[in-house]
Amino acid sequence: MQGSRTPPPSAEAEAVAQFNRMQGKLRVSLTHACQLQCRFCHQEGIEPHWTPVHIPLDYFEALLDVYAEIGGRYVVLTSEEPLLHPRVADLVRVAAGRNLHICVCTNGLRLDRILPELRNGCVQRIKLSLHAAANSDTARWLLGAAWDFDRVAANIARAIETGTRIQLLYTLTQKNAAALPEVLDLALRWGVDLQLVDLIPSRHKDTLPLLGYLGGQVFEEQVRQCAAYATTVRDRTGATLKIYRTPQGATWELKDTHYGLFHSGMCVGCSLKPMCGEGIYALRVDATGRFKPCLLREDLDMKSVIHPIDRSQLSATMTRLLVQMMARAPVDEREE
Repeated sequence: MQGSRTPPPSAEAEAVAQFNRMQGKLRVSLTHACQLQCRFCHQEGIEPHWTPVHIPLDYFEALLDVYAEIGGRYVVLTSEEPLLHPRVADLVRVAAGRNLHICVCTNGLRLDRILPELRNGCVQRIKLSLHAAANSDTARWLLGAAWDFDRVAANIARAIETGTRIQLLYTLTQKNAAALPEVLDLALRWGVDLQLVDLIPSRHKDTLPLLGYLGGQVFEEQVRQCAAYATTVRDRTGATLKIYRTPQGATWELKDTHYGLFHSGMCVGCSLKPMCGEGIYALRVDATGRFKPCLLREDLDMKSVIHPIDRSQLSATMTRLLVQMMARAPVDEREE
């Protein structure tokens, strides 16, 4: 009697498995609201921006359940400012109860709203945008009138006490280049991780003419004065990361997407590919249930139904998009 043979995986299953092998992330925009109006914000592809539209808790639960069922592991809670969701603490606890790796992206102004959840280990990482180190006119021009460095700094200090891993995110532009030494000094004193990134284009606006592009190599000398060079790697999107280590053991990264990204079958023939600043392996869904596999192309968006919740439809939508994204093997493209 011959043993039964395991059937080969379907195209759908292989696409999902490949996405997960590449540590693909589900980026959930919890709300469209934000206190700030950062001029370089790519808005997670969301329009209208700065509106009080919040993801329903039951839809969020279903979304994470379906993602976990297909083998997803990494979830990023983001938006315009996720901590403005009226039930953000509940959402964080829901996510933590599903054995997922949870990262929260925030501007830090309301980080105090989830301090108990941080103490309880509900969040594995905080990515905190810190693009200025003072309450100057330049900082408020860049970030908006609601920017309050003192409040952000106090919240960071309180978050550090919880033991949660914190990574500061600093977007490199000609307009805030003068603030970098202060940001580096703060990261050094706080003992936190840091990532310096170049501008990411958006489907809604072109920020390059207004802000001026600066690549990571422009700031290497300043970084070397504070941290020791360790290595150069390619991250999961194919972007080049130059890694530095501080005396306290924190990791600082210089990320320059102009040195290359992985592109998928979804990107073949796309005229916008040279502008892409994200690469692949990020599946976005906003507070209205709209999936956005690309920051630049609205024609690739797909709407899921929030009320009533249909988990089979949600699973089919997510799988269909992952098949589209992973239709071909990733192509490694870079500028030498």
